[in-house]
Amino acid sequence: TVYSISNGELRGVANRTRIYAAAEVRVRGIRQGDLAPVSALMERVGAEVAADPEFADSIISAPRLAFIDESDELGSVAVMRGKVVAADRWRVSTEIRLRLDQALKDEDIRLNRLVLTNGRES
Repeated sequence: TVYSISNGELRGVANRTRIYAAAEVRVRGIRQGDLAPVSALMERVGAEVAADPEFADSIISAPRLAFIDESDELGSVAVMRGKVVAADRWRVSTEIRLRLDQALKDEDIRLNRLVLTNGRES
């Protein structure tokens, strides 16, 4: 956190993402029995993105499983984080989400989803 105080004025600004930021991805709706395979996929995808030359310069520490959060109405929640160059946090997070989505499909792992009243999934 960088605090800036202008010319002795009594106002301050905090910038928590000046040099690096956390790229965070949450996977919700993990079904009972799928927590271990989903966690392994998250670890694999994070390592793959960090090793990809297109993203290597953006990643300070590889995104990996950080913790399993409290379950919600859909099931278990797993959270991964990595330290990335601040300006690239959304690009890295997006790439991880895209790759995780494909990895889950490839492994035939389905997540629980909310069903809206019009029948569409959320």
